[in-house]
Amino acid sequence: MFGGENHPAKKISLEGAVTANLYKVVAARAGYCCEYCHAPEALFNHRSPVDHIMPRVFGGSDDLDNLALACHACNSHKYQKQMAFDPRRKKSSRLFNPRRDKWHTHFTWNHSKTRIIGRTAVGRATVGALNLNSERQIEARILWQLLKKSRTGR
Repeated sequence: MFGGENHPAKKISLEGAVTANLYKVVAARAGYCCEYCHAPEALFNHRSPVDHIMPRVFGGSDDLDNLALACHACNSHKYQKQMAFDPRRKKSSRLFNPRRDKWHTHFTWNHSKTRIIGRTAVGRATVGALNLNSERQIEARILWQLLKKSRTGR
């Protein structure tokens, strides 16, 4: 049944795929942490995807200036979004751009470093659009904090 059947070869498109070398450059530049939520890649035990900040469908390129390391959660929530709603100002705002913006200008941590707080319209819109404080993200950050404490003794 399995050996004699003819199966058409599956075509896998590599268009837009990030090469291993390009991944290494992007990941090293990001310190192997998500450039949106700062989750360390090692916490998830697998490589993080490389995000096209300006999606290719909207004319974004594979240039380093358009690439950011993003954990799977941030990458899937961001998808092709460029704008999102800022709940404080009740209007649309662009999302955080890791190549153009400073993280600490737009975000801060709560006292336990488990929640990301948007400081600006860009930060608040990004927190909502990327669901940066989902239950799973918070649980991962708690584990991250426990791991850091066990390694440093603090």
